Amino acid sequence: MDFQFIETLLERPEFRVIGQVLRSCELHLHLERRESYLICPHCQGCCSRIKESRDRCVRDLPILNRPVTLSLHIRRCKCSDPS
Repeated sequence: MDFQFIETLLERPEFRVIGQVLRSCELHLHLERRESYLICPHCQGCCSRIKESRDRCVRDLPILNRPVTLSLHIRRCKCSDPS
């Protein structure tokens, strides 16, 4: 299956599909962020330090009558603005 087609179906332009596992009962997609930097939700600045990171699996709407699971690496930044 074409990754660009899957990205169009997902409608998440901030992520790109880097892998897939198509089983008889499900579709498992591996995603990563397009940008290599994070924007702090508090100060809106570019984060230079990562506070925490982990993998997360999220269920999404079915594609081709198969349940879809999205696997992504979540990073939380440490804000340098003390306020």
